[in-house]
Amino acid sequence: MGRKKRKTVRPRPRPRLPTLFECPICTDYSPTPTMTIDIDRRKGIAIINCPRCGFKQVRTIRKIDERVDIYSKLIDEVEAAREKGEPYPPAETSST
Repeated sequence: MGRKKRKTVRPRPRPRLPTLFECPICTDYSPTPTMTIDIDRRKGIAIINCPRCGFKQVRTIRKIDERVDIYSKLIDEVEAAREKGEPYPPAETSST
């Protein structure tokens, strides 16, 4: 008598997080993703950069933040500013 054969379980590949994002400032002109987010965990900062419109911003991050988290916070800030009718980015946070 033989043993019962086991089914081989293949691990599914983990979905990859995006590295390029759509710029919320210049997305009205071209919706192709060009915005990059570079993270320096030792310094605790993230550099958000869009070469198309020249938007550049440095912000502090937590240890657990990923690129998607930083991008979603940026989107929330842009939408809140647009609802109020204010321009984004404010003059003191942009370094263009």
